[in-house]
Amino acid sequence: MGDLNENYHPRRILREAGYVDCFAELRLPTPITHPQRPSEPKEDIQVGTTLDWIMQNKYARPILANALQNVFCTGGYSVSDHCPVMCIYEIGAGPYVSNAKQDFCGKNIVK
Repeated sequence: MGDLNENYHPRRILREAGYVDCFAELRLPTPITHPQRPSEPKEDIQVGTTLDWIMQNKYARPILANALQNVFCTGGYSVSDHCPVMCIYEIGAGPYVSNAKQDFCGKNIVK
């Protein structure tokens, strides 16, 4: 679900619809995705925040997730002002149920 450019409301709406963050599901710390360096000074507004999320419903089980850091184009420019995030999923064997929970701040709570 990607580049939300806002770290609370879109995520809350998706959670209320039954979607879960892949990093929480894997019990991984939520990665900082903004800003990717080097970046323009205007990107220093939300330094050290997570703006990029991958969320899934109960029919997808995350296998591996990561934020790709230090990804550069020719000439040393970063490919985006955010670090890209990726997740590999197993799809389709029926509803997947996890015991990982999250609070509204994105902290992982394992029960």
